[in-house]
Amino acid sequence: LSTHFDKETIYQNAKPLSSIIIKELKEFLRPNYDLVTSLRDSYEEMQIHLLKMTPEQLDLVNTFDENDRVMINGPAGSGKTLMAKKIAEDLSGSDIKVCYLVRNKHWYRFIKNSFEDVGCDVLCIEEGFHTDKKYAALIVDEGQDLATLECIDKFESLLENTIDKSKIYWFMDRLYQSNLYDDIDLNTLDYISEHFTKCKLLENCRNPKRIIEETNKITGTSIKNRIQGESPAPEYTFIKNDSKEDHAKRLQEILDHLAQEQIPLSDICILTQKDAENSCVNNLDSDTQKLIGNFRSPILKNSFVRFYDVLSFKGQEAPFIISIDWYSDQPDTNLKNIFYSMLT
Repeated sequence: LSTHFDKETIYQNAKPLSSIIIKELKEFLRPNYDLVTSLRDSYEEMQIHLLKMTPEQLDLVNTFDENDRVMINGPAGSGKTLMAKKIAEDLSGSDIKVCYLVRNKHWYRFIKNSFEDVGCDVLCIEEGFHTDKKYAALIVDEGQDLATLECIDKFESLLENTIDKSKIYWFMDRLYQSNLYDDIDLNTLDYISEHFTKCKLLENCRNPKRIIEETNKITGTSIKNRIQGESPAPEYTFIKNDSKEDHAKRLQEILDHLAQEQIPLSDICILTQKDAENSCVNNLDSDTQKLIGNFRSPILKNSFVRFYDVLSFKGQEAPFIISIDWYSDQPDTNLKNIFYSMLT
């Protein structure tokens, strides 16, 4: 409206609305209740609220100049990788040899180019890296996954100097993202943590509030939510048997519904509790199967639905998640870890 009336001669002397005033007007005028709306409209509305860098993150970034070794603990979606990339860019720009280190090979393949583009080397423990290079600075992401003696040895082998004389930025989530690996013992990190300044992130800035409410309810976490955008509540379908045909039938209905809502295929990720061979995905009709990408393939812009297990997708994100293959033989262990990673 402001832009429209600005073109009218009669309003030429009117005071223009600043971006701050327009934002306040939008917040005042937007009704605070739910309407039945399409999934696509709901998603686009929610996207308006997504923040790229919160005040909490900015405050933390500003402390990095004062501390050479910082261990940052924050929940899923709190912007740890965003800050890691900012640090990598700053260090590379200062001609400091820096390496970004992770354990998970699927996360490595997903994020590798993003860090290399800012001049940072990227190494992955699961890829069995072999390098003689030593670094003055290391950035560790998904650091809870490195809580084993073997991983700590690999980490130390990359340092140009001892830990207490190096620049190290260790990003981790001590909540429920750790025990998806069987060998993790978070107490292992006590071996090195004395050398670090400890910082915490408290706010999730990735997921809409209903997702965080569901995460807190199921897992017992108390994550603070930064995003106020609405989204549909998580939907659960209970199927009374372990028939993969019946599970595939319901999956087909959901995929058909998303197609009718004009959701791009690349915005959808299917997470199996099994593996590619034993998933009900194989029981979908042949035309639908052609629209699903290869298992654990990092498809971003192509017209395919992504297909992963929870561990390999951890750290990544998608606007629409479908969790499948929950059968009666599902073990009780790590259920909170699975739900935490899956929802966030």
